[in-house]
Amino acid sequence: LASVLVGYLSPFLACPLKPTMFVVIAGIFGLNVVGVRIAAHAQTILMALLLAVLGAFTLGGASVARWSEFPWAPAHGFMSVLAAVSIMVSLFMGIEAPVELGDEIREAPRVIPLAIAFSIALTGVVYGAVAATSLALVGPDGLARSQAPLADAGARIWGRFAGAIISGVAVISILKSMNATAMIFSRMIYAMGRGGALPFWLGHLQPRFGTPHRATLVAGLF
Repeated sequence: LASVLVGYLSPFLACPLKPTMFVVIAGIFGLNVVGVRIAAHAQTILMALLLAVLGAFTLGGASVARWSEFPWAPAHGFMSVLAAVSIMVSLFMGIEAPVELGDEIREAPRVIPLAIAFSIALTGVVYGAVAATSLALVGPDGLARSQAPLADAGARIWGRFAGAIISGVAVISILKSMNATAMIFSRMIYAMGRGGALPFWLGHLQPRFGTPHRATLVAGLF
């Protein structure tokens, strides 16, 4: 993910690949050593930025799209939709991940189910809005031929700035995914160390921050 992030930045910033990857990975895992609250705040900020840009895309696209030509029914029948669903399911992988943070969440039995339900609803709304706007802007045939569907749709709204904006969205999304991965992966190692499946010293908490710092450092190395 870090190398992909540098790839999105490279057209706009001269970033050396490996040093930039190191800084990004070290920064993310460093946040998780300091505390899950700080990492969670960073995750919230990144999510807010992502939703703001996607909201601007949806609202801006809705104002210029030709909704009279919107393909309300699939041109190739509903079986083509069902075929696409099998691919979309993979986007929900990891939905159970918040459970791994249960030890560090207040009122976890109440908060985690609500968070999962809200995430599913929000994901459905955002995916539906962005997909519908893209279809209205470019059309199904245009999206099928495109190598960068969201960028092509964004060009109808933002013109020559679309590439930079979509690259920014990609960078935010990658940072958010990397931060979530760091949180979840380190807590899995910590739980396995505490349970005896991995060396016991991985199940130790940092006294000052209350975080599984050893498990987080090991996760960062891998």
